Amino acid sequence: MRDSFGQLWRTVSDTTRLDPVQIQDLMAYGTLLNTNAALATAGIDADWASQTTC
Repeated sequence: MRDSFGQLWRTVSDTTRLDPVQIQDLMAYGTLLNTNAALATAGIDADWASQTTC
C-alpha cells in the first residue's frame, strides 16, 4: 500500500509539476470526491452531506 501511494505521488508530481502542498490539496480533494461517491452523499438530505459536495 505504501509503495502504491508513493508511486501515485511520484506520478502526479512528475506529470503535473505541482509543488507538494498543491499535491496534498489535490489528493485531499480526490479523497473527498471518492468518499462522497461511496456514501452517495448527493442523495442524503442532511447538512453535513450538502457541505461535503463539490
